[in-house]
Amino acid sequence: IGNGGAAFNALQAIRSLQPEDDITVVSQEDCPAYSPMLTPYYIAGSIPYSSMFLCKSSFYRKYHVKTILGKAVVVVEPERQRVYLDDGQILNYDELLIATGSSPNAPMIPGMDLGLTLWTVRDARRLKVALYRASSVAVVGAGLIGLQIVDMALKLNKEVTLIEIKDRVLPRVMDKEGAAMIAEKLLAHGVNLHLGAQVQGVTIEKGKKALSLDSGAKIEAGMVVFATGVRSNVAFLAGAGVKMA
Repeated sequence: IGNGGAAFNALQAIRSLQPEDDITVVSQEDCPAYSPMLTPYYIAGSIPYSSMFLCKSSFYRKYHVKTILGKAVVVVEPERQRVYLDDGQILNYDELLIATGSSPNAPMIPGMDLGLTLWTVRDARRLKVALYRASSVAVVGAGLIGLQIVDMALKLNKEVTLIEIKDRVLPRVMDKEGAAMIAEKLLAHGVNLHLGAQVQGVTIEKGKKALSLDSGAKIEAGMVVFATGVRSNVAFLAGAGVKMA
């Protein structure tokens, strides 16, 4: 289950050890394996769309892998060795590998659907179009993905606001001194920086997105991007008895 980088490498290893076994890949995305980490480089124009993919469709034929793409797993029954898909299909298995990766962990706030995220190739296409059209951009989350989006927006001469719930940028990877140096650079490039600030909701006002902060401040932007981390794609395992750390 899953068709990202982990599954891509696992398929090659499994086939090298089990040349005759039947292998089926199930993925809710309808395309070959790709690297989410390359999506910012596609948006920035550094690589073409095709370079985000780890393989072509011919890869699965070469390794004699059956693919069920564009279908999501909804239930796993380990005791019966069955997998149930959202279209009603039931798959039996002898061995099951779960390599479902992660998804953007956007905050559960009013108006969350008015913002974009960046992880999948579909996200990348949508965000690239929106970024070129918008005159101003609000990025929620000052991690690596958030800063990459800020960099792209600045290169396109957009007005940029960066909001981070922690008291510094790159809070998971930088100490206070290093983060302060990066914050100074952002300010020098005209970024409106809000640290230690939490977005409470997003609305539409006069044709623009309006973000309400817990401080009472309100920020307007042509587009909003949530770059607030990721969560593991394991919801379908609820009740399956699978231990998760």
